[in-house]
Amino acid sequence: LGKFVVPGPDARMKALGSLAGTNIKIRKAFEEMEEFYTPIPAPAPGDWLADHSEDGQNFEQYKTAKYNLVTTAKNVLYVMPLQKMEKDFLEACVTFCKAFYYGLEVKLLEKGNLSSMKITSRTNEHTGKIQYLAKDILLQAKKYLPADAYAMICIMHDDLYPREEWNYVFGLADLTGRTGVFSFARYNPTFFGEPEPPNLSQLVLYSACKVMTHEFGHMFGLKHCVYYSCAMNGSNHMEEASTRPIYECPVCLRKLQLAIGFDILERFNALAKVCAGFGEKFAEDSKWYGKRALALSAKYEIKKHQTII
Repeated sequence: LGKFVVPGPDARMKALGSLAGTNIKIRKAFEEMEEFYTPIPAPAPGDWLADHSEDGQNFEQYKTAKYNLVTTAKNVLYVMPLQKMEKDFLEACVTFCKAFYYGLEVKLLEKGNLSSMKITSRTNEHTGKIQYLAKDILLQAKKYLPADAYAMICIMHDDLYPREEWNYVFGLADLTGRTGVFSFARYNPTFFGEPEPPNLSQLVLYSACKVMTHEFGHMFGLKHCVYYSCAMNGSNHMEEASTRPIYECPVCLRKLQLAIGFDILERFNALAKVCAGFGEKFAEDSKWYGKRALALSAKYEIKKHQTII
């Protein structure tokens, strides 16, 4: 396993790809935006990039990758709980997804019948709690996949693991199979025997939105990001996952915009509004999206006046 080398400014700009020939809105969205983003830090021992060799995926590589395309026949994202959960929590997950994947319809499905699925499980030797094999869920979930689904994410409150030799996994997605799953078990301090914090509902929702959009991102063909601190960074443990932002970097944003075709300014405004409505845990993210929207709007105004002159 080679030591990960943090990409420098030139490598990050190369990963973003050439903006020549793009329309003015796309070009302005990705020009001079480094001030809003943080380059990915060097991994500490035990971090994802210290244990996994990943070369990243630049924009040009994404353009030629084989991933599912959004079409008029398959253009809906679905969220399906596999265990009993609060409706308010599920609806909030859908609301966030609608803003994050701006322009696509997002629908909530009725609870899937977990007991009827053939899913391998085990008791984790460290926690003593039940875990479900995530790859089994991906296969079994396909029977619930609606015909118009671009992708579907399943939600669990019990813990997951990806294969026998791994301790746990936050989530897992099939890059072409249209199904994914995530668990918010380890984001709840009571899972580890700690007291319930007063802001538990916001804490769990914030973490769920992070993991959910990360796994959906994989289903859009996005690989782990190695360029900036980004929603698509890999995470090996809780501390690393907690430092990953809830927004995507310029490279991953450009990929997502290509896949969906959304208006970037409208999306920033939608996310700022949704985060503002979700309470204190999302407040800083609301400010961040708002600043991005304000800066981009100013760029558009300058270009409009230049055109008139």
